[in-house]
Amino acid sequence: MTPEPRKHLFHEDTFKIYSSITEASSELERRRNDTELMKKIGEFFSKLPLDDLSYPRAFLSRPIATPNFELRSFLVQSEMIDLDSVVLEYPGKLVAKNDDKYHDCILHFRDGLDKDNNHRISKVKAVDIAKFEGKPLASAQTNFDGSIMEMHHKLLFSEFPKLKGSVIDFTGWFNDSREATDSYYFHYLSLFVCHGVLFDNFFFNDNEENKFIVAKFMPSFERVVEHFGVRPLIVPLLPLDHERSNNWLYYPASVKEDLRAFYGV
Repeated sequence: MTPEPRKHLFHEDTFKIYSSITEASSELERRRNDTELMKKIGEFFSKLPLDDLSYPRAFLSRPIATPNFELRSFLVQSEMIDLDSVVLEYPGKLVAKNDDKYHDCILHFRDGLDKDNNHRISKVKAVDIAKFEGKPLASAQTNFDGSIMEMHHKLLFSEFPKLKGSVIDFTGWFNDSREATDSYYFHYLSLFVCHGVLFDNFFFNDNEENKFIVAKFMPSFERVVEHFGVRPLIVPLLPLDHERSNNWLYYPASVKEDLRAFYGV
């Protein structure tokens, strides 16, 4: 069953956490020229999810890196502020009610326009969700050949070869850093003080997500501000007036052609 479209609602904290893309770019440069702040952030991290963070990056964190419209928005904005793109993967368990994971399993494609100028949408069931529900997402096997991770990476690197080497499984780093503190996202959000800019959207008024944001995200965000004296640099990945549309999780026709070329489906 397809998850219901996400309704758009604003919350009083929506704009508290975000920076504009121009503000984030200039602030990142300022911070990296702040000797004391750079020293403090360097002393804070004993381990980083990337071997080399000597220069800043644009970050996107998702269960699986995949060439949907959302990732394309990320790449466009990364280029706008001249930052190399990195996708941090955290597959976790396969939970069908999670929009990202559902659409990783059931791929939706825009197949052009019909006679009324509406998008024609087709679907390919890549994974039997019922078979793997509650199991590690990375262990899910596709209905044609290989794992779900292998399939998405094939599609991703076919569309964007430049991302090879820029997709990082940060499961171990995130779990270790989360256990090191009672603030769930403290180390994670601290990555975006000086090491780069996070592109993401947070749905404060979504009933399910709001519980997590209030209990885990906002206390960690506020602790970063208290500890470093500055906010994490977070830019809305998607336009706020359209952020909750599942269309961002769809794929262009070129990816469907890649899927057919790789798997004959």
